[in-house]
Amino acid sequence: MIAINGTRLPSPGSLSVRKVRRVGSTDYNSLGKMVQDGVREKSIVEIKWPRMSAAVLRELASLLESAPFFRLSYPDPMEGNREMEGWAAEKQARVWKFEGGMPAWADVKLVVEER
Repeated sequence: MIAINGTRLPSPGSLSVRKVRRVGSTDYNSLGKMVQDGVREKSIVEIKWPRMSAAVLRELASLLESAPFFRLSYPDPMEGNREMEGWAAEKQARVWKFEGGMPAWADVKLVVEER
């Protein structure tokens, strides 16, 4: 199950999880060796939906805009079901067609980076 702040999202077409290292600062000590401060591994979750109605996309947008950070529940390949606090690093959608004057959306993508 994928959810934002407990609100369940539609089943995606794809979901990928990446682990990236974030470094606070990098410098060299007096011996010429590199030292790094604040090394931490962060998760980046990319969720894609092939099609989405305007109403569902509007609900998703309101969840993302309610606060700068939110809780994301998702299946993690290493940890099983996981919940993390994150922010919407990237949002994307394109109009697929118009139905009754309302857009139907395609290629909806949400990238969430761990806080």
